[in-house]
Amino acid sequence: MATTDGTRPPQGTEPRPAEDHPPGHRLSGPAAALMNAAGFGAGYLWAGLGAFAFLSWCVTVPLVLVANALNASDTPAFWVPVYALWLGLMARGGWKWTRDRRVPKPARVAAPRRPWVPVAAGAALLAVVTTGLVLFRAAPGSAFAEGQEAHAAGDCEAALPHYDRATRVRYEFTLAGAIGDARAERAHCEALLTAVEREATDGATEAIDAYQAYLDGYPGSPTWRDAPAHVAGLRLAHADALAADARHLQAVEAYGALTAHQPDTDEAALVPGRLDRLFAEGTPALAAGDLCAAVDELAPFAALGEDSQLPEAAYLADRAGEELPSARYGCGERQRDDGDHCAAMDTFAGIGGTRAEEAANRARFDCAAARADDGEHCAALDTYADVAGELADRAASRARDARYDCAEEAYGAEDLDRAEELARQVADDDGARAEDAADLLIAIEISRIARDGATGELPPPSASGGAPGGTSEVTIWNASGEDLSILWTGPETGSIDLPAGSDDTSACYSGALPSTTLSLPPGDYTVVARTPSDPSINPFAGDWPMTSGTGYQNCFYISFFGF
Repeated sequence: MATTDGTRPPQGTEPRPAEDHPPGHRLSGPAAALMNAAGFGAGYLWAGLGAFAFLSWCVTVPLVLVANALNASDTPAFWVPVYALWLGLMARGGWKWTRDRRVPKPARVAAPRRPWVPVAAGAALLAVVTTGLVLFRAAPGSAFAEGQEAHAAGDCEAALPHYDRATRVRYEFTLAGAIGDARAERAHCEALLTAVEREATDGATEAIDAYQAYLDGYPGSPTWRDAPAHVAGLRLAHADALAADARHLQAVEAYGALTAHQPDTDEAALVPGRLDRLFAEGTPALAAGDLCAAVDELAPFAALGEDSQLPEAAYLADRAGEELPSARYGCGERQRDDGDHCAAMDTFAGIGGTRAEEAANRARFDCAAARADDGEHCAALDTYADVAGELADRAASRARDARYDCAEEAYGAEDLDRAEELARQVADDDGARAEDAADLLIAIEISRIARDGATGELPPPSASGGAPGGTSEVTIWNASGEDLSILWTGPETGSIDLPAGSDDTSACYSGALPSTTLSLPPGDYTVVARTPSDPSINPFAGDWPMTSGTGYQNCFYISFFGF
């Protein structure tokens, strides 16, 4: 390359820039790096690089503000590398740009009179800043320690201001671990204050739940060292109150919660004795020998094993289960001695075992007999059916006697299906009540026809003369072309069948028609007339009052509208 005068530069040399600044002194780079590592861009200002210093402030200030806003102390694993990277870039920039030949340098950088002074100043600045940061970073820890001391004594009202000082925003960029700890302990203290408030104003359950929430917030021991014992005391008092109110299941669950949540407390050690006391206070009749009352007392304790899975419930249920069989048996014996065989039957049946079953079977037989004597014939019949063993034959014999009475009872209760079933059994048995059962079947049939409602109205017969004293007589003619069945029930029950007549209504009341004369006790009767051979013809039903010493007559015929 030629120069302006046409000559060439000496071989091996390069052209220099039009404006060439001397590099900084060999110690200017370390000095600027140490100054910049303090985080304020002081190395750039010392090197006369004001623009670089301003740019560094534009990063450093927002970085600190963002760290404070985002609670940087909670995520030091992220922010430590960010801080290190930025300070490293600052130190590298101070080193680089004080040594670079392209930027102007003041004399203190290019040729310092005492080169070691800037290095010492940078080191001193870095030491001062580091010491200040360490001291500033220690402030949250000191406040946190004071808060923990008050918290450990259970005085969260005094602890909260210290936690507030430890969590001030200005400390966040220091990444002090005490800040996050103080934030967590502040939340625990707020939970504890809520529990204290509920203990003073709300019920025991709400207070216990709030204290337990405070304890559950810690993976290990709580800061307030007396909290487990305090909650245990509340649980024990609450359980004792439930036990005093005879709320057995709730009391057992409260005792169980105490041993489950605070097992190592003095109060938990009292639970076994409290359970024994609960059982004793809940079963005074058992101790007094009043066995029937003892059965009622033991039953709720025995049910605890079904209602709760707690070991305390199982303990009480086992104790009740051991006492119940003998109490039930003794109660059954007393009920039988008092003549209350039906109650004894139920009591024995709940025990189990051969001895109890034999006693229950005997009581069952006696109960059935007592029910029959009291007129509860269907209940007696049902009870006789359950008698087994050596009393089965006697029960079956008595059941036959009770069957007709039960049929009448069912008929009176309008249970016509059962009444008919039993009356038919008695009638088929051809025993002493067979005729009565046959009459009852007629009455049942009349009731069915009347109840179904698809009947015509059968008017009373016409008075036609006299009858022997103490009786009523009614003569019935069949002037229809269908066979007729006449059924009646009242002071007497019965039925007759009349063959078909001539279908000539003009022959009514004549000897040319099939007829019959009934002599009945006076009284009110329900009478049904029907045609068994033609079910399409609706039956007729009506009430017939029959007066003593009066004769009646009635002629039946079929018209377009019926009889």
